[in-house]
Amino acid sequence: MDCRLASRCPWKSWRAIPQQERSRERVAAILTAASRQLTKYGFDALNTRQIAAAAKLPPGLLYHYFPNKAAIVTQLAEQTVQPLRHELTQLLGKAKAGSWREAIRQLVGKLTAVYRGEPAAAAILQALQSDPDLRRFNRRMNERFARMIAKFLRAGGAQSDSRSLLRSARLVVLICDAVAPDLVAVSRAEAENLSDEVSGLLVSYLGKYFGRIWRNLSGRDFARSADHHHPFACDSQVLALACACRHRQVRGLHFYTIAANTKSERIPRRS
Repeated sequence: MDCRLASRCPWKSWRAIPQQERSRERVAAILTAASRQLTKYGFDALNTRQIAAAAKLPPGLLYHYFPNKAAIVTQLAEQTVQPLRHELTQLLGKAKAGSWREAIRQLVGKLTAVYRGEPAAAAILQALQSDPDLRRFNRRMNERFARMIAKFLRAGGAQSDSRSLLRSARLVVLICDAVAPDLVAVSRAEAENLSDEVSGLLVSYLGKYFGRIWRNLSGRDFARSADHHHPFACDSQVLALACACRHRQVRGLHFYTIAANTKSERIPRRS
């Protein structure tokens, strides 16, 4: 046998994990074909027979590795975010050296580069919200990233308890998840501007764990980093509002514009 059963594989995306070169080549052909078909037709119209035909493999062989199309998209998503996981691991060393601001900027820059460098990124992001199993997978993947970011904050000298750091790390991941579709959809110049806005927003927000305390006009205490430039960036309610705007599909407003300019306005309900 050139494969082993994937009973312990994360999220059970594999039926059998390829061990030999020939099996790895088959899986690569399946994923390449799936990426193209997903981009062309979207997740709802995608089917495994279509993928197998594009990969020039019999459907039964595809089922040997993947149980369904959701499992294939899961693997595509894992393959896409692997560079981000590697980047976070590397940034842990920089956080220990005290350069957490630059590390956050590099992470957002890497997020932008990864998604813009993947032709199927927009289709993958849309698919992750189109299926219950994929939504569960996305939540688990986000939780893994949140725990890595919390570890990164702790290594950088964040002054807070573990629960608060994890809560903020989860919010950071939600922000990145919410803005990812815009990073793919807009032009390169606009994506760079958006990346800079998000970086500044996150640096300002996380500065409360590293910087000195200041008071805003309402008298509440917030931390202020040296490069603070977003008036409400330290207010977690505003960050949550920005995520709500993305997930409620409020159109015509960019994520960072809402975060910078809105504090108490209510989001209109979808009709």
